[in-house]
Amino acid sequence: MNRETKLAIVAITLIVAAAVIFFFTYRSTQPQFVEPDPNELEKRIQQIQNDPNMPPQAKEAAISEIRRRMGG
Repeated sequence: MNRETKLAIVAITLIVAAAVIFFFTYRSTQPQFVEPDPNELEKRIQQIQNDPNMPPQAKEAAISEIRRRMGG
């Protein structure tokens, strides 16, 4: 192997190693799932129910989506 080939192999290896390190660092810094607070769920539902500018069908859809996402 000549010098340029060895240099290319080392460069590719370093790039792959950096990508792997970046991937695992990014995954480890993601926030863990937090259990939803029941008070927060009810507070959000009350805000939607008290919104005079929102049609009833949209309120129902928004409330069901909040319950689905927060597990309520």
